[in-house]
Amino acid sequence: MATGAGWRCRLDQQCGGELAKENRSHQFVDTNENGQLDAGDTDITQYTWDHRNRLVKVEHRASYAAAVDRVIENAYDYANRWVRRRLDSDGDGHTDKRRVLAYDGNQIVLDFRRTGSGQVQAGDLEWRYLWGPAVDQILAEENVDNGTDETIQWNLTDHLNTVRDIAKYNSGSDMTTVVNHLIYDAFGRVTAETNSAVDSLFLFTGRAFDSQTELQNNLNRWYDPSVGR
Repeated sequence: MATGAGWRCRLDQQCGGELAKENRSHQFVDTNENGQLDAGDTDITQYTWDHRNRLVKVEHRASYAAAVDRVIENAYDYANRWVRRRLDSDGDGHTDKRRVLAYDGNQIVLDFRRTGSGQVQAGDLEWRYLWGPAVDQILAEENVDNGTDETIQWNLTDHLNTVRDIAKYNSGSDMTTVVNHLIYDAFGRVTAETNSAVDSLFLFTGRAFDSQTELQNNLNRWYDPSVGR
């Protein structure tokens, strides 16, 4: 992906049509609707999709001729649910961070995260998620800190289940206050927030947002809120 007057490049994907060139981004394709790169392109993000049209790898490089400097790899289960992400933050071929997601139906309920070497273990559980009975009705996120009190944040949503505010309880003051207020554009891109340090997996329409790729997981499709598709 190139910002400014550059390009957003999607490779190995059947795009189903071009995006019009804007002052921010452009998607360009060949006669088979596969993305191409040209010499001189900068800030490039390359997307790789498997035979079931699932996003399996995202690679970033600073320019057309530069080496890859960041790699994200995704894995899915039989139902196309996103269940694993591996991050190589500097492109050296070694995984720095691992993430495993467990589901109840189509909703993520457990979020395991591990930094450094080794496979994800039960003790790497970092977040638990509470859902309501409606579709994508996220209610709360519990930050698990083994051996100490857990921190619960409540997701305050609108009629689309988009998270507008996040509230936390302070045991010292015995008060619950809003710790982050989010503003979105019409396509679900966060345009402003009062406290970006507050971590939340779920944003627009109550779906999981991957901050590493800046894409939203809509089960069978990944959605890019910056271009609205």
